[in-house]
Amino acid sequence: MSTYKNLVKVFITALSMGNPDKKKKRIFYKLAGFIIVSIVMIPCAVLVGAIVYGITSALRQLGGNIEGISLILYLITIFSVIFGINVIFSVLYFSSDTEYLLPLPIKPSVLSAAKFTAAFLGENIMQVVIVLGAFIGYFLAMGFSVTNCIFAIAGVFTLPLLPMAYCGIISILVMSFSSIFKNKKAVNKLTTVLLLAVIVMIIVGLSSLRNVELDEYILNFAKGNNSLSNILNIIFPTVLLLANSISNVSITSSIISFVLYLLVNIIAVSIFIILGHFLYLKGLVGINVQKTSNNKKDINKVINSSKVRTQKLSYFRKEITILFKTQAFLMNCILINIIWPVFLYIIVMLQGKTNFLEGFINSYKNNTNNTHLWVLIGVVLIALLVTALNSLGSSAITREGKNIFFMKYIPVPYMTQINVKAFISIMISFIGVFIYIVISSIYLDAGILNTLLYCLVSLCAIIFVTYLGIYLDSVNPKLTWDDELSALRENYNIFFNMGFSMIFTLALCGAICLLYFLCNIPVIALSISSLIILMICDIIVYNITKVKAVKNIIELNC
Repeated sequence: MSTYKNLVKVFITALSMGNPDKKKKRIFYKLAGFIIVSIVMIPCAVLVGAIVYGITSALRQLGGNIEGISLILYLITIFSVIFGINVIFSVLYFSSDTEYLLPLPIKPSVLSAAKFTAAFLGENIMQVVIVLGAFIGYFLAMGFSVTNCIFAIAGVFTLPLLPMAYCGIISILVMSFSSIFKNKKAVNKLTTVLLLAVIVMIIVGLSSLRNVELDEYILNFAKGNNSLSNILNIIFPTVLLLANSISNVSITSSIISFVLYLLVNIIAVSIFIILGHFLYLKGLVGINVQKTSNNKKDINKVINSSKVRTQKLSYFRKEITILFKTQAFLMNCILINIIWPVFLYIIVMLQGKTNFLEGFINSYKNNTNNTHLWVLIGVVLIALLVTALNSLGSSAITREGKNIFFMKYIPVPYMTQINVKAFISIMISFIGVFIYIVISSIYLDAGILNTLLYCLVSLCAIIFVTYLGIYLDSVNPKLTWDDELSALRENYNIFFNMGFSMIFTLALCGAICLLYFLCNIPVIALSISSLIILMICDIIVYNITKVKAVKNIIELNC
């Protein structure tokens, strides 16, 4: 047991991001963390709680009890599988510490269990606040008891156990019985196919609801009489058991449900540990651990083939090559800009017989119901949040990893390198937003002037988030990582950039609404004003990056 505890501590330390060396930077990091948790994470938890409260209150009148909280827990569990599968593969099989740990007298079950625990704790941190908010919203709608609160608190910390155990079991079986997935690229392709399959299934499943009467579906949902819930109950039985354990049916029923909930989790984790004992070492044998964080050969190839080009073009090609040839960067930084329009398409499909979009389009053409204002706010929201979400800017320095010396010793000015990184982020982010704006403008018959303003506003918003992310990443980049996914998943700078972008978005959109409703300023004037404000913010954050980010890069040890 002591070996297990020590290994967990070591793995958690390895996965965690270190603090900055200088005192001022440490103070900045602590302050940024406090601001983000206070202004972003807690409000997100409150929002989730409000959603659960609203759904539960509405379904309670129709005879529903746990359907609202179950829906949220199912979504969280599904996302745990989607985001956890790559993490488990990387931690178990493709981390650089395995070559040092294998010769040691450590049981395979202990080693695999310790790695699983570290990955579980790392994935669970972000979910705790959200799940807690969901439970609070449920209790406010349905009432609570001491027993239910105890079960809910236990559920907050143990809900991801089953999905993470699924990921661990899948990884061990795949790596042990298949000769195909013996390197990271093959595994990344497998997980990519699985992710796309899940997205396709979601789209197909939701498209079947287009012709369903909304009232009938809600009534069946409240009664727990729908095929989707039945399927999810079979795949993730812990969600239903946990939801039943916090319901107010009876204390005896709650205790039995919670005991079964714990039992299912224990069985799943036990299966993983048993498989780890017999198969973990088998899966490690013959693996070609590709140190893709060390891209010296790729970089040298790019440099040698780019000698006749300008500095900017050569560096641009180097950055593009790394982004598109590295699976983790391609999936998390590039493809996210293509995937998010799919969710907008889902919204279009789900309108069904309500015909909401047709009414919205007619209101926009007739300039009624403040639709021009909502379109402007939508443009700002999407441009700011999508750019923060793809993390192209906020991981720009971190992506260098152990090759940070490359930035410091090549004969290219630091600001030139930063500008190239920023240009790539702006270009990729803007392409998706531009397509969205053009298609929406055609449907709305927005006209050339409005379309141009929407494009310029979105472009300035993307520039702001990009340079803000680069500056934040320069303060304390995560340069030590075993795989590219860890460079993104455990990078606090991405989280900080998302948080500050959300704060900026709320401030700007709030100001737009106040000026519109209180001062009756026309939307066209608000669009121009937003453009000017964003341009000023761009200039400010660019100059901060030019001075501070360059200084931070110079001070980096490599």
